[in-house]
Amino acid sequence: MDEGAFRIGISWQAKAIGRSIPLELFRHFARIPGVRLYSLQKLVGLDQLERLKAELGIVDWSAEMDDGPDGFVDTAAVMAGMDLVVGCDSAVNHLAGALGCRAWLILKWFGDWRWMVGREDSPWYPTLRIFRQRIKHDWDEVMARAAAEAAALVAGRRSG
Repeated sequence: MDEGAFRIGISWQAKAIGRSIPLELFRHFARIPGVRLYSLQKLVGLDQLERLKAELGIVDWSAEMDDGPDGFVDTAAVMAGMDLVVGCDSAVNHLAGALGCRAWLILKWFGDWRWMVGREDSPWYPTLRIFRQRIKHDWDEVMARAAAEAAALVAGRRSG
C-alpha cells in the first residue's frame, strides 16, 4: 500500500437496484491531495472499474481477492489497511461496520429501513456515518459533501 497516503476503500455498486453510485462520482475523493483509492468492489460493477481505474487512480486487487464463500475474509483484510471505507448501501459497508472500521455510507434520498430516517449514525455500527442525498437522485451533491469532509480528515491528519 502507498505509505503516507490517506487510503480510502470504495464500493459503488450493489446488487439491489437504486443503491448504486456511478463510479465516476468518486472523482470527488480522487481529487483530494494525498488520497489513494482502493477498490473493494467484487463481482458487479467491475466494468466501470476497467473504464475508470486509470483516470481515478484506483488500486484494484479484485483479481487477487476470493469471490467464493471466503471472499469477505479478503475484503476484511484489505479494509484493515484503510483509513476510511466509503460506499453505497451494500454488504461492504455492513462488513466495515461490523469490523469497527471508520466507514461512510452514501445513501439515496430515501434509504433502506435499516438506516432509519433523519440519522447520520447507525445504532448497529458505531463507526459508521451516513451521508444522504438531500435531493432525490442527486448523487453528485452528496458525494461532493462527503469528499469535502474527507478532505478535512486528510488535512487534520497532516496538521496533527
